[in-house]
Formats: sequence, C-alpha cells, structure tokens
Amino acid sequence: VTQSIGLSGSADSLIDPYIRVNGGPWQPIQNVTVNAGDTVDLAGQPGASGTWSWIGPNGFTSSSREIDAVGLTSASNVYTVTFTNESSQTGSLAFSITVNPTPIVPYMQVNGGGWQKVSSVTINAGDTVNLGPQPLNGGSWSWTGPNGFTATGRAISASTLTSATNVYTAIYTNIDGVTSTQAFTINVNSTPIVAYVQVNSGGWQKVASVTINAGDTVTFG
Repeated sequence: VTQSIGLSGSADSLIDPYIRVNGGPWQPIQNVTVNAGDTVDLAGQPGASGTWSWIGPNGFTSSSREIDAVGLTSASNVYTVTFTNESSQTGSLAFSITVNPTPIVPYMQVNGGGWQKVSSVTINAGDTVNLGPQPLNGGSWSWTGPNGFTATGRAISASTLTSATNVYTAIYTNIDGVTSTQAFTINVNSTPIVAYVQVNSGGWQKVASVTINAGDTVTFG
C-alpha cells in the first residue's frame, strides 16, 4: 500500500485499514471472506512515521506496517494492529478474515456401476454401495456411520448396510481448518415374499389363499 492518509489527530482515526486477497488490488476494508487456500495481506495507513504492533491467532506478533500471507487456521481469524504516532497517540483496529467451508460434492456408486452425483440412493438387499465425495485433494476426512462406524479416508467401499435406512456422514476439514459435512443416505428395499401353496401334494400354486375340502392337506412355501 503506497497511499498516504493524513492524520486527523484523533486516536480513533489514526489507522485506515487495507486488505489484499490473492495479490489483487488493495481494498480499504477491515473484514473479508475468502476461500480455503486464498492468501490475505493486511496493512494499515498512514505510511507516516510511527510504530506498528500486530497480534493475531496462535500467538502471532509483528512490528511491520504490512503483514503478508497471514495465517488462516480457523473459520474466523482476527488480527489487531496498533499504531503509535510521533505524538504518542495510539489507535487500534481489528481485521477479521472469515474462511468459507469447502463444499462437499457427493458421489455414490452402486454395484460397481457409474458414479452418481447424489447423496441418497435406494437399493435392493445384497447390493454394494461405495461413497466417494470430493474434493479429491487437500484437507482431511473423517466419517461416522451405523453401529459405531468410523473412517478417515475420502472414499468408503462396500459400506455396511444393516437396516432399512443407513446414514453415513462425511466431515471434511480444509487446509485452513474449516469443516464441512455431508450426509449420505442409503435406503434398502424390503424383499418381497412370493406366496406358494400346495394342496394334497399336488402342484405348487402361486397364491396366498386357497379353498379346500375337509381332509385335504395344505403345504405353504
């Protein structure tokens, strides 16, 4: 930042904030929202004589007027700068940098077929289901699921289906430490029962009811 901002003499107006994202133009703001992996530079004005002091997350300190590529380790990061001019007046200003969670894109695969961009599916008993959300790179994954299931890989193969409705939840932590979640629901169809009846050891009939005579024998299968 090369602009020179005049001092009004009030301690509250000693500092004008500037933020730069990904090496772009400086913006006269003190709050910004970015995505994981973005770089953020902070600076105060004026460029006149005086001293600067910064504090930030994880014990960060600096005595420079401008700090570049500041550390972003959570969803909300606050850096506070204090400027003391030649008249020993001081002013402080807080910069707030919010990091967006990274969206999880759900993908499901049934019986080794093509991947579907869905988060829920209905299958039949005995089918196999794989879960493979994206992004593919960066960050870390953790899963929870039925019967205490946990995992730390991105993809889950042949997930265990133990009930009519099975919910697996993926948690993704991006490189700036911000988490996002995505639930996957796998519904399992009930298996139809096909009714057969045999009367007097004759042929099997695909029926669920039958009328017989006294003394007849009936077998169900």
